Amino acid sequence: MDPAAIVNVALAGLLTGLVYGLMALGLSVIFGVVRVVNFAHGEMMTIAMYATVVLFTALRLDPFLAVLPVAAAFFVFGYLLQLLRPWCFFRERAYEPAEFKRIRNSVRGVQLNELTLGVLGMGRVGRRVGRIGASGFAMRVIYNELRDVAGELDFPAVAVDKPTLYREADVLTIHVDMRPGNRNLVAAEQLALLKPTAVVVNTSRGEVLDAAALADAIRGGRLAGAAIDVFAPEPPPADYPLLGLPNVLLTPHLAARTATALENMSWVVRDVEAVLRGEKPRWPAP
Repeated sequence: MDPAAIVNVALAGLLTGLVYGLMALGLSVIFGVVRVVNFAHGEMMTIAMYATVVLFTALRLDPFLAVLPVAAAFFVFGYLLQLLRPWCFFRERAYEPAEFKRIRNSVRGVQLNELTLGVLGMGRVGRRVGRIGASGFAMRVIYNELRDVAGELDFPAVAVDKPTLYREADVLTIHVDMRPGNRNLVAAEQLALLKPTAVVVNTSRGEVLDAAALADAIRGGRLAGAAIDVFAPEPPPADYPLLGLPNVLLTPHLAARTATALENMSWVVRDVEAVLRGEKPRWPAP
């Protein structure tokens, strides 16, 4: 059976199983319910999605362990190559000779190997981004993480405090969750520490970045640009402050949308079934 079809059938079962999981969750249940209530639209699929996440928490599963880090990390570097190595495509017609020469003489990219990559949140996605930056692009990697993960990294990276991260990063890439206290984690005060040549990438949660403060910094020439894949709310409203800025890339939450990632996420029902049978899941939560 097609994985997507299995997921649709399994949702009903997951919601039934949720009743048993609720007893083990305490405040996590309240958090899940609040997220549902505050969501812009109350469609059944949204409720099912959050209920499923609560069930995964109860069963100690991590359905995204193997799929999201790779897809999201590749997406980050797709962003960086477009931000820092401008591409001037022509499709319908060739540039006139004068325009062709003007573009070649004026467009100047930046080499990633000359830059410092600052990773805010060295979790699974952050680690994959750091590894690609260090090993694939020879970037200097610094990071800030709540836990001491130095012994868990298989690439060169230096742990620093947050002010140092902001001051030294040429690229600030955000990979934190939306735990209490992380709303506007990166706001005007933090952005003011960044170099005027720095760029900001957010593929984690829209709420952790103050979009208005970021837009002010870019318009004022205090930052070079940004790439944003997540918003608060989603989709962003018509007056979203980063709209219309030429040095900002905005995408509709696509970082994990690869065929492989979506298929593998669909097959997480196998782990749910295994745990309910009393067996060990393939992808347990840490």
